[in-house]
Amino acid sequence: MTVINPKSISGITSITLPSGDDDILTIHTHNGTERLRIDSTGTTKIVTGIVTTLTATTGIVTTLTTNTAKVGTGITLSPDGDVFTTGITTSSSVVVGSGVTISESGIDASGIGITVANINGTSIGGRRNLIINGAFQWAQRTADGSVIVQDENYQTVDRFRYNYTVAPQEVPNQEWHVLVGAGASHDVGPWEEGFRKSYRIQNGNQTAGLGTHRDLEVFTILEAQDVGESGWNYTSSSSFITLQFWVKSSVAQTYYGTVRTHDGTNYNYPFSYALSADTWTKVIKTIPGNSNLQFDTNQNEGLSVNLLSMYGTDYTDSGVSVDTWATYGNTARTPDQTVTWYGTNDATIEFTGVQLEVGSQATPFEHRTKGEELTLCQRYYQYLSAGAYGAWGLIGRKSGSNDVEFNRTLPHPMRAACTGTWTNINGFKMMRASDGSLSNSTAVTLSGAATGSGIGIFQVLNIIADTTSFSTSDVILQYASASSNNQKYELDAEL
Repeated sequence: MTVINPKSISGITSITLPSGDDDILTIHTHNGTERLRIDSTGTTKIVTGIVTTLTATTGIVTTLTTNTAKVGTGITLSPDGDVFTTGITTSSSVVVGSGVTISESGIDASGIGITVANINGTSIGGRRNLIINGAFQWAQRTADGSVIVQDENYQTVDRFRYNYTVAPQEVPNQEWHVLVGAGASHDVGPWEEGFRKSYRIQNGNQTAGLGTHRDLEVFTILEAQDVGESGWNYTSSSSFITLQFWVKSSVAQTYYGTVRTHDGTNYNYPFSYALSADTWTKVIKTIPGNSNLQFDTNQNEGLSVNLLSMYGTDYTDSGVSVDTWATYGNTARTPDQTVTWYGTNDATIEFTGVQLEVGSQATPFEHRTKGEELTLCQRYYQYLSAGAYGAWGLIGRKSGSNDVEFNRTLPHPMRAACTGTWTNINGFKMMRASDGSLSNSTAVTLSGAATGSGIGIFQVLNIIADTTSFSTSDVILQYASASSNNQKYELDAEL
């Protein structure tokens, strides 16, 4: 090793070190302490305790190795990349300016204007949920107390039904079910989110199983105009709708649902969800648009939302892919399915909290008041009763045939010209205004009509009461009978 002890060195343009162990250059201060070391690989080591400014010239690659490095008085960098801080105060919130506070719970802004282009990719205000009665607040058809009905189609809850193509061995029940907020039967999940009712299906004893040709669907149908004018750019794959719902089944397995269009060439979007037995699960599906989708501007069928699509092999195909749009095919609606639920006697499945909204995120459920939800439901079905004595207060006229024509304006317009049934026609009493002569109706026929040509408001109910009494053009009054008869009618304009 060669040691040089000059006070200063100048004019030297090159220093060549010997080979071997001495191939290293060190610089020491007068007290013998090493301050700088350069080894044969070019690695430069600066000893701890030196405050150094390094300037790297373009093209020079330098490795700086140190035990620790300090930044100011509060930050230390260790050799392995750890950062240690001292004397720094942390806070659960940060105030920006005078009106914005950012905390772990969110952003609170006051006293200032905020500009927001959209929320969840759609409009800021207005209703979000395209589903009517998604919390199952209403079951108008159960007004007589029949909250459990052993039949398909619309029987209990409004706007939802179950259907089958081939009759099962034992027809399942459908039920407007009450949720529970405590105890062993606590409906954990939906109850905490404010849901108090569900739509429940209880299977019959299907000893032959699902087989090839049987099916069971639980669904609702949206009007085409409501989907087309929702704000969803449905022909774009970068525009989305999001479906969410709570579901619980007594049988653990993978279940399938589908979303299907009805205008133009029908398209089908199958999806799956796995359930554990007797446990509420929230299902969320984000569905993109597709260039082939079509929704006409009318009040007819536009989009079917099937929460349960249970099919035998006549309707399934192993080549069907989930979570993608494809042309609807009657024999290829979903992939092949597990049949455990359908083959289990008294198996149950129930739903609540159904929401379909424009955007790629599932936002909290839009809870509407019962009054709002009833108005929406009555576009499709109305149940009205005149009370114990059937006093509707109708005024009509005797036509040229054997009937009296009455008209009634409905509380809310319906989707289309409705059909209807009248209960207890024997209590439909009529009186001629001119002399008070009386007659009973032998039949009552109901039909809906529009209030104006071409504007699509169906709010008129035509009531035709058959009788051979009275004369043409007589003014006839409908009045309360002398005994209880519970006059009522049901009107249907469902999809």
